[in-house]
Amino acid sequence: MSSETIGFAQIASHTLTRKKTVRVPRLELCGALLLAKLASTVQTHLNMTSQKLYLWSDSEIVLAWLEKPPLSWKTYVSNRIAQILDLVEPATWRHLSSADNPADLGTRGCKPLHLATTSLWWNGPNWLKESQQFWPQSPIRNIIAPESRKVETSHTILDDNDILERFSSFPRALKVVAYMFKFVERLKNEVKKTPNSPDNMLTHQYLQKAKVSLVAYTQTRYFSREILLLRESKLIDKKSQLLVLNPFLDTKGLHRANGRLANSSLTYNERHPIIIPEKSSFATPYLRFLHLLMLHAEHRLMQQMVRQEYYIPRLKPQIKKCIFMSKEQLAKPPITLKAPTMVDEDKPQGTPAEATRLKQGAKERKTKDFSGARFISDSDSLVRYCTKFSSAPIEDNSESVLEIKNHNLDNFWARLQAAYDTIIETDDSDLPENFKASAAATYENLTNMKRQKL
Repeated sequence: MSSETIGFAQIASHTLTRKKTVRVPRLELCGALLLAKLASTVQTHLNMTSQKLYLWSDSEIVLAWLEKPPLSWKTYVSNRIAQILDLVEPATWRHLSSADNPADLGTRGCKPLHLATTSLWWNGPNWLKESQQFWPQSPIRNIIAPESRKVETSHTILDDNDILERFSSFPRALKVVAYMFKFVERLKNEVKKTPNSPDNMLTHQYLQKAKVSLVAYTQTRYFSREILLLRESKLIDKKSQLLVLNPFLDTKGLHRANGRLANSSLTYNERHPIIIPEKSSFATPYLRFLHLLMLHAEHRLMQQMVRQEYYIPRLKPQIKKCIFMSKEQLAKPPITLKAPTMVDEDKPQGTPAEATRLKQGAKERKTKDFSGARFISDSDSLVRYCTKFSSAPIEDNSESVLEIKNHNLDNFWARLQAAYDTIIETDDSDLPENFKASAAATYENLTNMKRQKL
């Protein structure tokens, strides 16, 4: 024995196999678990917990299982490895050959008389009494241990859809993003104990901030590499499609073109337009919005308006496509709604007197009603309806206003009175210039017509 104090516990453990077939490595693992339980019990009762513990096994598979965390193996092996580590975690596991393993004597048909005289069973291997330098060295294991758990990797797929694809129009996207900025600002004011404005209307500042953010978002999706290089003051790739535009980043971080117009007397946006990708979800809704705003302008006027602020590659084909799609929408026939019949003329109801009265009312309703049925829900519809009415000429023919009966004129007057009241109550910013004065003149003329009982 060497001078260093080493505690040995010679324990031979073996397990009885069950009737159910179990693979040999699992049986070896059960033996290692039994050894760990016995070693833990001996250490506890003999107060040897401070001594360094060495445990031996002739199964290289079990030793390979013990070298990795329990989660690396399947459930059966993982549970038993976890129990072994809980019992004797600081122990050192080493390999010994089957010839030096006392536990194998009980599993290989050793007779009792031979077992009683066998030194290996009672004393263990002879080298166990020597110093550690004479102990057999564990070989390098190059085996692939079975029962390994299949690592199931879950990859999170980011939603790569453009946020602008969620909106039906460019103004709607602009307002939604502007309200988001307003909401965030109100939350910050709540945290800072700063009073918020009671007005919930969007200002030009919020709308402009929303437009800048949408442009920056679009450019980041398509020109992320170029933006990163420009922020680091490096040259962009020679294969980049933006190389001919000589782009740069402005104070807001937006990509702008720096072409031959830089020295002209034009405005800053015209000299350095913001670069918008042609296939982005920003270009199409913006062109559609601008086309409607310019009252279905032709492509040359559209090009001039776009280039005052933006540069979109292949702009002319996109404008022509936008105009073509708009013509298709206008070519669709309008939907005609028929008013429900209130009274069946051929089938009188109630008393004879009531049936006569209903028939008479039905005949009177067949007279011409020039006012028609109009349902005005917003200021834009009101402007279109009243403008159309005030600009439509009243012809002096058999179906003119002169032939309208008194009750139809009263109905017409009631509708006109409601429309005029709505115009007066509407804010001037929602109506065209001098619209109220024109509506008042039309209202006064029709008032005179009613007084004369046309």
